[in-house]
Amino acid sequence: MTKTLYIVEGEIEERFFSFLIQNDYIAPGRINVFNLMQNELHYTNAIFTKRIGKIFAFLDTDRTGVNNLKVLENNVSMLKTVCPKHLFLLIQNQNFEDELRYMLSCKSLQALCNTLGIRHCTKKDMKTFLSQSVHYDQLISRKHLQRYCTRQECFLDLLPNSLRKLCVSITPCLLRK
Repeated sequence: MTKTLYIVEGEIEERFFSFLIQNDYIAPGRINVFNLMQNELHYTNAIFTKRIGKIFAFLDTDRTGVNNLKVLENNVSMLKTVCPKHLFLLIQNQNFEDELRYMLSCKSLQALCNTLGIRHCTKKDMKTFLSQSVHYDQLISRKHLQRYCTRQECFLDLLPNSLRKLCVSITPCLLRK
């Protein structure tokens, strides 16, 4: 069986991917929280303890400065040492909350809060809810997931060619049939 690693940026995505694995939307695998655009990987990181068959790395695009892109490029080079053939980058437009809003066809932050059942919601309230309390099984369907990480066009122009070819959409490469 191929060992799969999901690299996500924070607790919210970690909870979301746990839901996806538990509900058999994606293949089982290890989830590692690490921000590939803001933090530098080191060979002492847990990611490098084993050979991995596939890596799916999820990126936010709310910080796309030159330094962030350079850190990403260096991190991807390092990841290729443990997974040379099946490394995929999936791009979240802005951040997870924006992707969730898009997946659920909510026009605004307040509309997303209403959909989630949160009253008087601030962005901080929503982040806390998504990382601790949300029940994705009552919210997300396979149809919603087909929209996740599909708006990467603007970000691709910022990436060097070596990284562009690693960017994929979630539907064909990740979702189970």
